[in-house]
Amino acid sequence: SSYQNPTTQPGEELHSPLCLSHSLLEMEKIGVLMTCPMSPYLERELSTRFTLFKLWEYPSLSDFLKQNSNSIHAVVGNASHGADAQLIDSLPELEIVASYSVGIDKIDLGKCKERVIRVTIYQYS
Repeated sequence: SSYQNPTTQPGEELHSPLCLSHSLLEMEKIGVLMTCPMSPYLERELSTRFTLFKLWEYPSLSDFLKQNSNSIHAVVGNASHGADAQLIDSLPELEIVASYSVGIDKIDLGKCKERVIRVTIYQYS
């Protein structure tokens, strides 16, 4: 639903605050898989916005995937721990792979292209 904000021009609509808060609640359900430890700031920000899975905290990748593969929509890796074809294939809801480094060598770009999965790089200094 939408409502008319008194500060908008006639004909302009905004989503109601209730609708926006519902969208934020849905965002928190989105699973993000972090492949290795990274910046504490990045971990904190992701964990406040999404359900963050830290892959290194799970002793068995296959057990982790059996329980969580359908809830993962994003993978965050770096130049040494990215997303290979096997990982990508095991995440049916995957939409984006992000590299928190300058390198993408550890991301299977062909598999991402085949599955129409976005790839992005965050270069930090």
